[in-house]
Amino acid sequence: AAHGVIATTDVDAAVRLLAGALLTYLFGDGLFSSDGLPHPPSPERVTAVVRLFLQALAPRQKEEG
Repeated sequence: AAHGVIATTDVDAAVRLLAGALLTYLFGDGLFSSDGLPHPPSPERVTAVVRLFLQALAPRQKEEG
């Protein structure tokens, strides 16, 4: 937020949003996987989650009008 990458005044909520999304892979595909084996997400999947997070919290461009 200090560097203008995300626009939020609630950094704690932003951190929880990203961490929560990534933790679903730890629990759903790791600790609680149906076959008992961890299935880490692909780098592409992690990139997609981070990209969506950054898009959601990106600073908005002011409309010219």
